[in-house]
Amino acid sequence: MWALIGLMLLRGMYKSQNEPASSLWSGECGRNVFKAKMSFLRYQILLKLMRFDDRETRKDRKKKDRFAPNRALFEKFDNRCQDNYTLSDCVTIDETLRRFRGRCKFQLYMPQKPGKYGLLFRVLADAKSRYVHHWTERLRKKRYHGSLLYYYTSADLCEQLRTEYKLTVVGTVKTNSRGLPELLKQAGKRDPESTIFAWNEKLMLVSYVPKKNKNVLMLTTMFDQPEIDNADRNKLVVI
Repeated sequence: MWALIGLMLLRGMYKSQNEPASSLWSGECGRNVFKAKMSFLRYQILLKLMRFDDRETRKDRKKKDRFAPNRALFEKFDNRCQDNYTLSDCVTIDETLRRFRGRCKFQLYMPQKPGKYGLLFRVLADAKSRYVHHWTERLRKKRYHGSLLYYYTSADLCEQLRTEYKLTVVGTVKTNSRGLPELLKQAGKRDPESTIFAWNEKLMLVSYVPKKNKNVLMLTTMFDQPEIDNADRNKLVVI
């Protein structure tokens, strides 16, 4: 079983998710490590029969947790990710769609994502190395800078993270969010590469127009003064 899991991880390292599994055992273009561990027939049988939970209690557990068949393994993997890596000072919270076309009640269709179909996860990751971590209380032990998806970004949350957790934030904001100044929402009459700033003692709101009719709104507690990189299309340093 450990050999099977190792081969699956190795397949990911080779970026072979779009490559037929049989080609990995091919005598012409395959990889010797796969044939050395087991035959392709045994690999298929193990994948078909592999289970990570107790089938007898699964029905009762699924009433409370739809992810029950994979919960124990997923949490063990998640804990290992946290125990074996120390985050840098820049982290990000975002969503990732893991490709999946099997039978699942909470499978999503997201046409803007490369895989389109799959399971949606929201993760805490290292912004420098892209290592997937997890949101834990241990963040309080160190000062971090975080970037947020618009789904999470709000003035109240940004202030709370800075006050209680010493966590500075950069996050995108939807143009239809409540409480935004009308001047920052409007991009139609503004010139490309133009910027408008608004800030108080704790927060800074930025509206940047990279091209005609395109408005990028960002809220941050990481910067308290407007900074623009004139060498890069007047792009904001915060971006």
